[in-house]
Amino acid sequence: MATDAVFSMDGDAADLPALVDLCERQGALLLIDEAHATGLLGADGAGLAQLQGVRGRVPLVMGTLGKAVGAFGAFVCCDTVLRDHLLNTARGFIFSTALPPPVLGAALEGIRIARAEPWRRERALALADRLRTPWDSPVNLRLSCRSRWGPTLRPCASPRRSSFKASTFGPCGLPRCPKARPDSGSPRAPTWRTPRSRASLRLS
Repeated sequence: MATDAVFSMDGDAADLPALVDLCERQGALLLIDEAHATGLLGADGAGLAQLQGVRGRVPLVMGTLGKAVGAFGAFVCCDTVLRDHLLNTARGFIFSTALPPPVLGAALEGIRIARAEPWRRERALALADRLRTPWDSPVNLRLSCRSRWGPTLRPCASPRRSSFKASTFGPCGLPRCPKARPDSGSPRAPTWRTPRSRASLRLS
């Protein structure tokens, strides 16, 4: 079984304890992709598995070094048997070279910072909470609160009207009104099913 820890489109978080229990009962292998949780969630930024208390019970954890860690590349955490299997069968290892030492050094430093400076994670989560705070908006917006760390703003619009131009944002940072953009590059079916079509507001 494979799952994202935090899903990038909506910011939903997987129920990892339930998935771990299910896989242990059924004898299934569980793979968790912590790409959007590494460096942000957990006591020292180890991810959602750490936050939800199942860190030592997940046989396969993968993630990226190019998001919160601020470097390049990716990683897989597993036991030695799985490691040897991947090293000898995974195309990404067989047909590529190792990461350059400077990149590895940057990744190690990013991990050190994530562990040593929790205020960075706390600030990111505080900003997410701030975005989730209700406000009076001139646009019919609906805020998704299913995930504490990944809110999205969803305009009630069709896929062809699911993007905002930068010029429509007011001084407070909220969109004044949606404008139709038939040529917009926003996600459409089959990435999202038609009834779920929406636009996401991403802040950086």
